This record gives sequence, structure tokens and C-alpha cells, in this order.
Amino acid sequence: MTPKFRALILTAIPIEFAAISEYLSDIKNEDNKYDIGIISLNNICWEIVLVETDMLNAAAGIETTQGIIKYNPDIVLFVGIAGGIKKVSHGDLVCPQKVIGYESGKADDDYKLRLEEYRPKDDMVQLARNVIRGKKWTERIIRKENKENINVIVEPMVSGEKVISSTKSDLYKSIAQNCSSAVAVDMEGVGFLQAIHKNQNPDALLIRGISDLIDDKNDENDAKWQPIAAQNAAAFAFEVLALYGQTQQNNKKPSLNTKSKFTSQSPPPISPPKNLLKPKLTSHYKILLGIAGFLIIIALMFTTGVLPGPFGNIIKPMIPMTPTKLPQATTLSAAIMAVPGNGTELDWEREGTLKQINHDYLGANYAYIKAIELNPNSSMNWRNLGNNLISIKKYSEAVEAFDKAIYYDSNNTGAWIDKGSALIYLGKNSEALSAFDHAILLDPTQKQAWHNKGVVLKSMKRYPEALSAFKKAIAIDPNLQIAIDNKTEIEKMMNLK
Repeated sequence: MTPKFRALILTAIPIEFAAISEYLSDIKNEDNKYDIGIISLNNICWEIVLVETDMLNAAAGIETTQGIIKYNPDIVLFVGIAGGIKKVSHGDLVCPQKVIGYESGKADDDYKLRLEEYRPKDDMVQLARNVIRGKKWTERIIRKENKENINVIVEPMVSGEKVISSTKSDLYKSIAQNCSSAVAVDMEGVGFLQAIHKNQNPDALLIRGISDLIDDKNDENDAKWQPIAAQNAAAFAFEVLALYGQTQQNNKKPSLNTKSKFTSQSPPPISPPKNLLKPKLTSHYKILLGIAGFLIIIALMFTTGVLPGPFGNIIKPMIPMTPTKLPQATTLSAAIMAVPGNGTELDWEREGTLKQINHDYLGANYAYIKAIELNPNSSMNWRNLGNNLISIKKYSEAVEAFDKAIYYDSNNTGAWIDKGSALIYLGKNSEALSAFDHAILLDPTQKQAWHNKGVVLKSMKRYPEALSAFKKAIAIDPNLQIAIDNKTEIEKMMNLK
């Protein structure tokens, strides 16, 4: 049976992952990361892509982004457990129509809370309400000994990376005061919805089973209620998919095999940024096609230390390496640009580097796009283009280029760092933090990632965290003066010196 729809389901911990897996058949693993299985829901075949993100918002955001880019799902669900604050008891479910992100810290003697809100689409919230009204979802619960008369509510939830274990804590009191409507708390909801919003906002929903209450969290309760809460959330999730599939089928949505889906065998369509000015080619270039161009190409082959150009000033940026100054690229331009289609991918990559070093950014754009046309699967080509786009202040296009670089090599640490830098220019600090965190996950010795993370945290007035990031960068490179300067500045602001 050919799947008609595809869902990406994310979970944070193994017990949640297992609760979803129990419903699937013909499970196959891809990339040692994704479990892909089949399920029939109301006579509609679904392909389910299941991934475990690990806890915390940064990890949830990263895995959500990668899953969307790789599989282009019809719908994305984050399914698992959460802690109850009010109006809920063990085993109940919450489908939040709003997730309030909090990050807390102390400044002087006052406890401060910084809030940000994220929402799924209204029609997805309405879909959850329809499932609740239908009252059929409990039929999908595999273990009938689970709690009867389960309460399911659509209410706000809070999300953050600090555990709330007591109603007497300053953090809980601040949340109760500033987020009085919140009925539950998790550690991944904000990261998930951030990623949804920055990836063309696909249909998405959070489904949380209540496994503990603030004052009763302990190992004994976790052992009892976490499996029940996870199983209840899984059952509700599959009823959401069943109703979603029926609705989409009634709207005559095409079958999965006729839709444009990204898989590891089928990369996304390549579309270099539009409206980039291309240098005009004149006929006199043709006379330079011979010896001069050849000699410069040979010379470039033996030039060392050439990297993509610096990504510009990002609130005191850190540049990993200053490229060696190379000669003007006029003759090479003539050699490889005079005849349409002339030049190899390496020629165009070097041409772009030369143009960028000599501040001919429009010429560099043209060269990098030519390199991409010759090898659209090159992560480095896309990263080069993204760096150059930052130079001409096309930050949104730069982020798109870095996303392509990451798609073709998700372990390209530099692309994650550069993407974070571009996001800073766009004022998207939370997304920039996620990018730097991903780079650090890939390589904890990346001083540039630690430093730029500190810069973002500093601009957000999260000074203790910024100080910690700068210290990490300095530990990696004790001579990193820019990090030392930032660390000193933060310490003065915090009256630590």
C-alpha cells in the first residue's frame, strides 16, 4: 500500500519514542537516526518518520529543522510528556495553542523573567479540538489499564531549559505571576515551534501527556506515570493524523508519491538567490582566454590559506582566518567567463574567492553561483555563496544558502556558525543561538561558535551566560583578545571586578 501522507514525529526521550514505535509496522532505520514506519489510519496509509531529539529547546529546534529539510512532511508533531502546573492531573493531555518561552536569571536583587510566545496555526489547534470533541482517540490507547476519563485541554504551556521542581522556587513564583494561564511546562516546545516558524510554517502541533506535577516529581512517580503519559499522548497523536488525513483527502490532496518530497536519494530543488546582479561580459575578454588565464589558474592552484572571506562585523566579530591577499582576478575572469560554460567548479570557486577578497562582491556572487551550477551538491559552494551574500547585506538569502550547505553536509560546523552570524544581522537572536549551539554540539572546540554565542547572549542582556561562553572561547584560545575584551566588559557590568 503506497503511503498517501508523511508525518514527522519528534520525541525527546526513549520512553516517548517507544510509545510511538509501538504503532508502526515495517520500520526501517535511515542514517542511524530516523525510524521510518507505516501505519494505516482510517484506511489511509501514512509514512511516519520518527526521531528522538534529546531534551532541551536547542536540540528540539535543530532536529525539527533537519527533519523538515530532509523529508518535507505534510505535518509535524512533537509528542511526549510534560509537567503539570494547574487544571491537570497525571495522565491528562495538553495541546497548547500557545507556548510561552522563559529564560530566567538574576540581576541585582530582583528576579527577572524574559518571555517569548510561539503558536501553532489556528487550524491545527482547531484540529486538536475536533479530536477532543470526537472522543474516539482513547480507542487507540494500546494498554487499556491506562487512566480512564482522561482530561484533554487546549491551554497555554510554558517552556524553558530550567527544571521547575518546587512551587516555592523563585522561578515558579515568577512564572505563576507572569504566565498565569499556563497549565503545563516542558523543555522542548519553544525550540520546536521556533523551527516550525522559520521553515515555512508547516502544519504542526504539540501533544503533551502529564507525567508529574510540580511538587510530586520523584523517581517512583516517574516510573509509574511517564509510560502512561507517553502512551496517552501517542494515541491522541495518531487520532490527530487520522482526522488530518481525512480532511486532506476530502480536499483531494495528491498522494505522497506524486508530491515533491526531499529524501536522501532525492535532494531539494536548487534555486540560487534571485535578482543578483551579474557582471557584464564584453567581447574583449575572449583574447585573454589563453596563456594569461592559464598561468593565473596554475598560480592559484599552489596558493595556500585561501578560505571564504570574513562574514563582516557582527558586534565585534571573530574571524577564524584572514585569507592570503591574492592578485586581482581580471585575467582569470576573462579566461573562464569569456566562453559560456568554460571553467571547472574549482576554477569558479577560486574566482569567487579572488573577487571576494578584492571586494568585488557581485562578481563573487556570479562565480559562486556558477560553481553551484556545476556541482549543486557541494556544501562548501553553498557556504561560500552565503558568506559573500552577507558581504552585500543580503542576510535572508545568506541564511537560505547556509541552509543548503547544511542540507548537503549537516556536519559542516562552519556553515552552522556562519548561519548564526547571518541571523544576528536579521535580529533573530534565538535562532542564532540555536545555530551556534548546534555548531558546539558538533565540535565543542569551536572558539568562534563560543565567542559568537557570547555576543548574542550579551546583546540579549543574559550576562552570566554570555560570560560563560566567552570563558569557553578563551579556554580554547587563551590569546583570543576579542573574547578577553568582551569577558572584561561583562565582568565590569556585573560588578565582578
